[in-house]
Order: sequence, then structure tokens, then C-alpha cells
Amino acid sequence: MGVDNKLIASLVLASLLAAMLAACGVGGDAPEQAVASEDQPIQASDPIAPSDPAAVHMRLELRTGHRFGFSRTGGGKLNEFTLPNASANQVPVGYGRGWGPGSIRDSHHSAVYNPTPSGFTDTCGKPAPLVKTTSSFGVGERVSVGRFAIPLWRGDGDLDFTQFEDRCDDRYREPPGGYSYAGSQLDTDNRAEIGSDQWQEVKSEWDYVGFYEDASALVSNPNVGALRHVLHYEWMRQPAAILQMTGDAVMTNMPDGSHPQVQQSTDVADISPTRYEGLQEPRPSGTDMADAGLSWGVRMQDQYGWHYAYFMRGDGTLSAPVDFDDKDMKFNLGNILDVGPAYDGAFDYAVTIISQSEDPASGEAVGVYYPVNSSCNKDHLSGVTAAGATAYNEERRRWVFANIDEKPNLNMAIIRVRLRGFLGPDHPLLTASGGADHERLSAEYFVLTGTADGIRGAVLEIETKLAQINGCE
Repeated sequence: MGVDNKLIASLVLASLLAAMLAACGVGGDAPEQAVASEDQPIQASDPIAPSDPAAVHMRLELRTGHRFGFSRTGGGKLNEFTLPNASANQVPVGYGRGWGPGSIRDSHHSAVYNPTPSGFTDTCGKPAPLVKTTSSFGVGERVSVGRFAIPLWRGDGDLDFTQFEDRCDDRYREPPGGYSYAGSQLDTDNRAEIGSDQWQEVKSEWDYVGFYEDASALVSNPNVGALRHVLHYEWMRQPAAILQMTGDAVMTNMPDGSHPQVQQSTDVADISPTRYEGLQEPRPSGTDMADAGLSWGVRMQDQYGWHYAYFMRGDGTLSAPVDFDDKDMKFNLGNILDVGPAYDGAFDYAVTIISQSEDPASGEAVGVYYPVNSSCNKDHLSGVTAAGATAYNEERRRWVFANIDEKPNLNMAIIRVRLRGFLGPDHPLLTASGGADHERLSAEYFVLTGTADGIRGAVLEIETKLAQINGCE
């Protein structure tokens, strides 16, 4: 079941799940700011604010000399990656453009409900505290991102839900050519406003907490580095911001003035397939998320030669290199791995590699690896009690899509996880069975550095050591 005969075009799915992967800005070297967490005047409760998306506030270096930088003004976003003995930042600049910390969307709300930890726009970020400690593997460091409320992304031009712009320009023009804060304040959600400032409109129902750590100890090849990333999204608040994407909201870029998909049938009516017999009643409403997706990946500046991509076949070998410069090639190509209740273990690895070389044994490469069978990823969906205990785990994944994409001046390697969805805190079935207060989504990824072939070997080795990793800890 090799990848070469499974390459597929998935433009519709990719546009739904990855609209936030915006075009590239030009990034330069960023000076490191305060590195000790106690010196950072950042509180988790700080609202969105205009800030410099290129500023690096904490760094982590692997044994190979590859260095990662993180933004405390952009939700802990990974906004710098430098090669050994080099200073040029390979990562495009912008809170919607760097690496992680990912985002979630759902077709139930036409992908405009988009909790994105890094911020509201490319220059309007969400502050988050960073703390540096020792890696759980005993060698190297860990950068932890403290819990904070996730903001909503601006809607990519599809839905103007912010009447207030006291903190950041929403980049919609009301009327055309003008700014809403310079004249009458307008939006198209057709709802009474939440509170009296922009943060109340932009603050989502979800919290984020996560970390990045050196996991190179799992790999015996000294020329390969490994960065482990774990993230958690928790639906902590009762529905408020999500209501701006339901009901009578008008999609900004639709000439017929259409409304979000929530008013119509959704692709997945059975969000929780194993905990409840038959379809859930009531069916998913505007305060649930259905047919959802989590996207995480790396974006590389094309100017530095990241022109080739590789996938991994089920037999552990690499595909032939895919040339990003081949203009006849259809992008949004990738490997779809079926998971979920019917999953039988037969899959191609959820790995996408982007490289500077068409020779897998040479050149710099970066791989994004989603271990489908790790305990963290198998327990990706949890019901959580008010006391923070786990009430249940459930398999909600439908498939995993390891793919590549191209935007002006940047190339991307992405892992997309398609999920049935999430029950909102007001759904009556959430507390009816198991006593859950809300649901939590968790995910674990590895960013691997080295040659493409070295990364392939590291994936195979880590697969044999997943049992050594303590869940999502």
C-alpha cells in the first residue's frame, strides 16, 4: 500500500482545514528577548494585542545544532528555525504563518469558527507565558506554554464577526475602503455584541496548554534531532463566541449572502459513535463542532531551497521526491490514513518530509511525524470532569492526512487529523453519561531534523519506543 499509488488531490478538504495557512512573509533573523520566564511580563489572561511576530523570546537547541525559537506574544508559536552554524530564519513571519501551534475548524460552521492559539491576525497575537525546564527524556530542554484562552482567527475574509476593533484591525473594510473603527462599527454576525470590547468577541470557548521538548534521546543516529510537541485544546467555557458563526450570520465573501453551514445538514451527525447507541439526540447544534479538523505542520521559506517533499510508505521506505517547482504537479497531494473504530493497523506512516535535496541521503530536511498509535494520540479525545479528572476517552478520528501544499514564497509539510467533532459544554449528553464537564483534544507530534533518509530511520526507531513515552506528559 505504497504512497506512490495513493497520492491524491484533495483541494476541497485542504481548503477547509488549512485556510489559515496564509501566504508567506519574508523573515529575517530575530534577536532573542528575555529568556527567563520570571522576567517576562506576560500573564495568561492578557488579551490579544498588536506585536512583532518575528520577536523570539525563548530558544531550544538540539544536539545537531538545529535551533528553534518561540514567541510569547503569539501563543508560544514556533517562529524561528535555524540550521547548524547558520543564522537565517527558515520560518516565514506572521502569527498565521510559522510552525504551530495549529488550529481547529469544522465544516459545521463553514470553517469560520477557528480557534487559533497564536492570535487574531498575522500581527495581532495572543500573549502566553513560557517556561524552560529539562526535557522529560533527561537530556535537553523543554519549553512549556502556560494555559490561556485561545483567540479566534479573523475568519480569513469569510466572516466579519468583530464589531469592535479597539485592540486590532480586523482587516475588513466597512464600508469598502474604510475601517470600522474609523467610522460606524459594523460586523455581519447579526447578533447582539458580547461585552463591550474586541477581546470579548475574539476570546473563544477553548483553552490551550502545551509544550515542546528535546526528544533526541529516542533516536540513536547522532545526526538526527527530534523535537516532541504535545498540545491540548480544552472546551472550557459555555458557548458565546461560537454563536457569532451561527444563525443569521452572513458570510462576507459570498455573493448570495449565504450563512454558515450550521443551518444545514452536517457531514457527521454522530459525533460520539461508541458512547451512545445510535445518533445523538439532540443532533449537533450551533454550539457543537461537527466534521472537525486539527492541522499542524511546518512552513519553510522557499528562498532557502526547500523544494522537495517525501512521504513514507507502509513498508518503511520513502517515496520518490516530489518537486515543489514542478508547476504541472497538483498540490494538496498526500497520504490519507484511515483510522477510527475500523482501523486495522495497516497504514502508511503519517509523516511528511520537506527537504532541500532530491537525494534523500543528503541535504537538510525537516519531517513532521504524527505517531498514530502513541498513547497520547490514541487517547486524543477525553471527557473531563469539573475537577479535571478524565471521565472517558473516545476514538473520534476519521482519517489522518499527511500532505504538502504550496503558497507564494513558502512550501509546507502538514499533518491534518479529521475528527467527528466535539460536544459543546451545553450538550445534554455530555453530562448524562460519565459525568463530564467538557471535552479535551490532545495531540502529539515530532519534528525531526537531518536528511530525509535519516528522518525515515528515526521514525521507524521511535515507532518501537512509543511505549516508553508517558502518554501526553
